[in-house]
Amino acid sequence: MDISLIKGIGPKTAKWLSYLCGGSSVLDVLWHLPTSVIHRPFFDKNPLLNQPICIRVKIDEYLIPPVRRRPLKIVCQADFGRLDLVFFHYYLSSIMDKFPVGSQVYLAGFIQKKDDFYKMIHPDFMALKKEDIPEYEAVYPMSQGKNTIIFYRLIQRLLHNLPELPEWLDEKTIKEYRFHS
Repeated sequence: MDISLIKGIGPKTAKWLSYLCGGSSVLDVLWHLPTSVIHRPFFDKNPLLNQPICIRVKIDEYLIPPVRRRPLKIVCQADFGRLDLVFFHYYLSSIMDKFPVGSQVYLAGFIQKKDDFYKMIHPDFMALKKEDIPEYEAVYPMSQGKNTIIFYRLIQRLLHNLPELPEWLDEKTIKEYRFHS
């Protein structure tokens, strides 16, 4: 099946996928294999610095800059202390509508420590539910400035819509190699 027939795939995205995956079929996209995997373990206390993690925070306040060219800071409280989220390119109304002051938010990204508090620059994921952040994220080779998340969501949607297939390995092989079926 041609990728352009998938709901939500427009002509520009179909052209990009065809270039990226070397073909325009759904199988070409599914066989565009990841180059690595990011593991984001969940931490409540003592987060790992400069490594991908997932944490829960409470949004305390928005420090809106007087000039649009300056970064937006969101002051949060985590179980381990203060955490500042820093955004250089942002849509303020979108962030404030989805994540109002006082809300509990799950973040995934890299934490750095500065003075007595922590900061996270451009979280990879922000969500109201922990389940919305993948603990393991496949990293695909990208080009033309496209976001990995676009491709990741497409792969998830394609895999979800695949028909149920019978198991093709025998029971002995599955047990011997501890495969998940």
